[in-house]
Amino acid sequence: MEDSQHARQRDKNDVTTKLQQHDTEWVGNKRAAVDAKLGQTQGLQDTRNIRDIHGFQSNNMALRLYYFAYLATNVAVCYTWSQPDRLRATTQERHMAKALGRLEISEFGCIQTLTLELSRFHALIGPPDSGKSTIQRALQHWSPRYSEGLTSTQLPYLKAHSKVHLELASGPPDMDCDPQMVLIRFSVDELRKPSPLLPPEKLMSFVTARGKGLPAVYDHLRGAEDTTYAAIVEQLCQLFPVVKKLRIVANYGHQKTLELELRSGDRVSQAAFGEGLLSFLAFAALPYLGDPFLYLIEQPELGLHPARIRGMMAILRAVSEKTPILMATHSPLVVNELAGDEITVLRRDPARGTVATRLDQTPSYAARASVYDNGELWARHCDGDQEAALFAGMAR
Repeated sequence: MEDSQHARQRDKNDVTTKLQQHDTEWVGNKRAAVDAKLGQTQGLQDTRNIRDIHGFQSNNMALRLYYFAYLATNVAVCYTWSQPDRLRATTQERHMAKALGRLEISEFGCIQTLTLELSRFHALIGPPDSGKSTIQRALQHWSPRYSEGLTSTQLPYLKAHSKVHLELASGPPDMDCDPQMVLIRFSVDELRKPSPLLPPEKLMSFVTARGKGLPAVYDHLRGAEDTTYAAIVEQLCQLFPVVKKLRIVANYGHQKTLELELRSGDRVSQAAFGEGLLSFLAFAALPYLGDPFLYLIEQPELGLHPARIRGMMAILRAVSEKTPILMATHSPLVVNELAGDEITVLRRDPARGTVATRLDQTPSYAARASVYDNGELWARHCDGDQEAALFAGMAR
C-alpha cells in the first residue's frame, strides 16, 4: 500500500512539473498571439501602445478592452494546453464545425428566396422592415435534422413551402440534436431586475433574451475557480473610474441583486445602474455562458455611449472566435468595426421581397472604402428605403 502511494505521488509530481513547463511556454506564445491579433484589428493605426498592453498598461482603452476580451475567450486553452492532443483537436474541430457559410431561405415571412454568405462575425444592415429580424428568426428555428430545415411547422410566419438550409463552411453538419441558437435582445429594464439563483447547468445564457438573470450570472462567475469575476470587475473599474467594487447582495424572496460601491463611498443599487454599465456587464459575461451553436444579437449598440461601441465590438469579435455571431444593427459605429465581407445590406423589393447584397459587392466599393470607413460609407449613401445611392448603377 505504501509503495502504491509513493508511486501515485511521484506520478503527480511529474505531471505538475510538466504542467509548469507547458504554462511557461503558453504564456510566451499567447502574448505573441495577442500582439499579432491586436496588430490586425481594423482601425488601430497607432501600434506604439501595443508593446505596453500586457497587464492592461496601454493608454488606448479599446486596446485594453480587446486584450481582456481576447484572453477571456481563451480561458479554455489554458486547460486544454496541458491535456492530450486529442482533446485540443476535438475542441478546435467543434469550433470549426460551427463556422457559418451559405444560408438559403425560401418562403419564410417577408422572404421569398434569399441566399447569403455569412462569416463567423457578421452584421445585417438596412432599412426598417427589410428582413433582418426575419433572417434571425429563421436561423433560430433551423435544424439539420429535418428535411425543410425547421424545428416546427406551426410557426405563424411560415408559408406552404417554407425552407431554411445552412451549409456550414466546414462541411455537412453532423448533429444528434437541434443546435442551440441563443437570441439576445438586451433590455436595460430586464438587466436591472434581481434574479433567483440558477444551477450551473442552466447558465447557458441569460434567463430571457432580454437579459433577465444578470445577478445570477455574476454570482456564478464569482464562485468559479478562476479569476474571471475579478478580471471583469477590474475592467469595469477602468472603463468607469468612479466605480470601486461590484457587489452581489441578497434581496427579498431568495433573490440576488448587484450593487456598486463608488470611490466616494456611496452605493448604487442595480435598479439605478446606467445603461452603458449594464450593457458592458451583459456582454462581458457572454464568453463564459456555455457553448451555443450561434448567437443572434439584435442592436448591440442600444444604451451605449458612442465611445464604448468599439470596446463592445472587440468583446463580441473575441466571442465569435468561439461561437459565431450574427447581429442586426442600425449603427454606423458598429458597422465601422466590420470588414466589407462581414456586412450584408438588406432591402425590401415590392416584387421580390427581401434582397441581400454584401457591402463589398456594392458598386464602386473599393473606391468608396478608400475614403470612408464602412459605417460612414453606409451612412452617406443610405435613405431608409431602398438605399438607392449605395446601389446606384447596379443592375436590378
